[in-house]
Amino acid sequence: MSGKPERKSHAKKWVLSVVMTLMLYVLSWGPYVGLAWRGVFHSEPKWVYYFYRPVVWLNNNTALNKPIQAYEKWWIEVLKK
Repeated sequence: MSGKPERKSHAKKWVLSVVMTLMLYVLSWGPYVGLAWRGVFHSEPKWVYYFYRPVVWLNNNTALNKPIQAYEKWWIEVLKK
Protein backbone atom coordinates (compact mmCIF):
# COMPACT_ATOMS: atom_id res chain seq x y z
CA MET A 1 0.00 0.00 0.00
CA SER A 2 1.33 3.38 -0.89
CA GLY A 3 -0.95 5.29 1.42
CA LYS A 4 -2.50 7.28 -1.45
CA PRO A 5 -6.28 7.36 -1.64
CA GLU A 6 -7.75 5.59 -4.64
CA ARG A 7 -9.27 7.81 -7.31
CA LYS A 8 -12.43 6.55 -8.87
CA SER A 9 -13.06 7.16 -12.52
CA HIS A 10 -16.14 9.12 -13.38
CA ALA A 11 -16.04 7.95 -17.00
CA LYS A 12 -19.12 5.74 -16.65
CA LYS A 13 -21.16 8.63 -15.27
CA TRP A 14 -20.02 10.94 -18.08
CA VAL A 15 -20.78 8.38 -20.78
CA LEU A 16 -24.21 7.70 -19.28
CA SER A 17 -24.89 11.45 -19.07
CA VAL A 18 -23.95 11.97 -22.71
CA VAL A 19 -26.04 8.99 -23.89
CA MET A 20 -29.07 10.10 -21.87
CA THR A 21 -28.77 13.69 -23.13
CA LEU A 22 -28.64 12.50 -26.74
CA MET A 23 -31.63 10.23 -26.20
CA LEU A 24 -33.66 13.05 -24.67
CA TYR A 25 -32.65 15.32 -27.55
CA VAL A 26 -33.88 12.86 -30.19
CA LEU A 27 -37.02 12.05 -28.18
CA SER A 28 -37.88 15.75 -27.96
CA TRP A 29 -38.39 15.78 -31.74
CA GLY A 30 -41.73 13.97 -31.51
CA PRO A 31 -43.47 16.45 -29.22
CA TYR A 32 -42.14 19.33 -31.31
CA VAL A 33 -43.55 17.80 -34.52
CA GLY A 34 -46.87 17.08 -32.81
CA LEU A 35 -47.19 20.63 -31.54
CA ALA A 36 -46.14 22.09 -34.89
CA TRP A 37 -48.71 19.90 -36.66
CA ARG A 38 -51.39 21.29 -34.35
CA GLY A 39 -50.41 24.81 -35.32
CA VAL A 40 -49.12 25.85 -31.91
CA PHE A 41 -46.20 27.66 -33.51
CA HIS A 42 -47.20 30.49 -35.82
CA SER A 43 -43.79 30.47 -37.43
CA GLU A 44 -40.79 28.26 -36.92
CA PRO A 45 -37.95 30.11 -35.23
CA LYS A 46 -34.66 29.79 -37.09
CA TRP A 47 -32.93 28.21 -34.09
CA VAL A 48 -35.37 25.26 -34.24
CA TYR A 49 -34.21 24.47 -37.76
CA TYR A 50 -30.59 24.34 -36.64
CA PHE A 51 -31.35 22.60 -33.33
CA TYR A 52 -33.18 19.69 -34.95
CA ARG A 53 -31.12 19.53 -38.12
CA PRO A 54 -29.25 16.36 -36.99
CA VAL A 55 -32.55 14.57 -36.35
CA VAL A 56 -33.81 15.57 -39.79
CA TRP A 57 -30.54 14.27 -41.26
CA LEU A 58 -30.99 10.95 -39.42
CA ASN A 59 -34.52 10.75 -40.79
CA ASN A 60 -33.47 11.47 -44.37
CA ASN A 61 -30.19 9.54 -44.59
CA THR A 62 -30.30 6.50 -42.33
CA ALA A 63 -32.38 3.43 -41.63
CA LEU A 64 -33.86 5.31 -38.66
CA ASN A 65 -36.35 7.05 -40.93
CA LYS A 66 -39.16 4.54 -40.30
CA PRO A 67 -38.89 4.62 -36.49
CA ILE A 68 -38.56 8.41 -36.49
CA GLN A 69 -41.59 8.83 -38.74
CA ALA A 70 -43.61 6.37 -36.66
CA TYR A 71 -42.66 8.36 -33.54
CA GLU A 72 -43.74 11.60 -35.25
CA LYS A 73 -47.08 10.09 -36.25
CA TRP A 74 -47.62 8.79 -32.72
CA TRP A 75 -47.10 12.27 -31.25
CA ILE A 76 -49.36 13.84 -33.87
CA GLU A 77 -52.12 11.41 -32.89
CA VAL A 78 -51.55 11.92 -29.17
CA LEU A 79 -51.71 15.70 -29.47
CA LYS A 80 -54.76 15.72 -31.77
CA LYS A 81 -57.03 14.97 -28.84
